[in-house]
Amino acid sequence: MPSAAKLRFAITFILASILMAGCRGERPRSASGQGAAIEAVASVRRAAPGDKVVVRIKAPALRKAADLRADLLVPGRGVRSLAVRPDPAGTGEWTADIDIPGQAPEGFYAVTVSGPAGKGRAAAKASWLVGRAIGDFFITSGVDASDPAGDIERCLRGFMNIGGNLVVVHDNINGRAWY
Repeated sequence: MPSAAKLRFAITFILASILMAGCRGERPRSASGQGAAIEAVASVRRAAPGDKVVVRIKAPALRKAADLRADLLVPGRGVRSLAVRPDPAGTGEWTADIDIPGQAPEGFYAVTVSGPAGKGRAAAKASWLVGRAIGDFFITSGVDASDPAGDIERCLRGFMNIGGNLVVVHDNINGRAWY
């Protein structure tokens, strides 16, 4: 597997667990503080191949498409930029349409949206599930210290070969989970 593909594969597995909150109906939203607040909501919690998912984005303080960034995470395939359409009335609402192809991979899909907020950026996520989520916990302290890259790759490939599409990475040494 080329290094770029390995990176996309690992990022997809690791980040997918972060996105589960959207599938439980919660609506992650950036803190308003200074600047923009952004909210993103998917039209469905579950989708099937052939479906269209509409993500509605509320970013009232943003008026230019150049100020808004949207990315789509596809399980096992990685992240790609996503086009968004502004509301013609200029309300600060935006829409992104995602067609789920017939041979879509199973797992959590997510849209991450960000825009300027004060001196930083505000962000929001919307997510949905296609098919099944098959998860596992990856405990980093169990990695072979003599060949960590090879051990991790073998583990992830083996898990993917049995249909796995969600990995939670956990570090038992300090008790902190990294998703």
